[in-house]
Amino acid sequence: MVTDAQWVDLNKDGRKDLVLCGEMMPLTVWTNTPQGFQNQTANLNIADVNADGQPDLIAGNIGLNSQLRATAQEPASLYYADFDNNGSIDPFLNFYVDGKSYPFVSRDELNEVIYPMRRRFTSYKAYADAVMTDIFSAEDLGKASKLEAT
Repeated sequence: MVTDAQWVDLNKDGRKDLVLCGEMMPLTVWTNTPQGFQNQTANLNIADVNADGQPDLIAGNIGLNSQLRATAQEPASLYYADFDNNGSIDPFLNFYVDGKSYPFVSRDELNEVIYPMRRRFTSYKAYADAVMTDIFSAEDLGKASKLEAT
């Protein structure tokens, strides 16, 4: 599950790149190019990111055999809002599988983060085919911010 996302111009090309991290997932870096976002997670760079005079490692490691893919036709999306009104942002990363966009978060992770979902998704079967519109109301999704990477 994505726990944080940051926009930063890592390669100094004037376009903000997307960096994601989370539980049970690798650090993921999406470089913003004129052709769209490209996964640069299998790269390594060294820079003084925090200007303390010490080199900082920018590292990622995801292979080409990952199930996580993003294209212009089937983009990765990140919905984020305080869905449970507890004062903290709840990010939900989505990827396409067989032409349908599913949340990357597992049922157990969802139920842990948003406690009221335990009543809605009482079984793994109930959650197996759930998409964002099954999990959240149109009103909730309308209040959420959404980012996409291709």
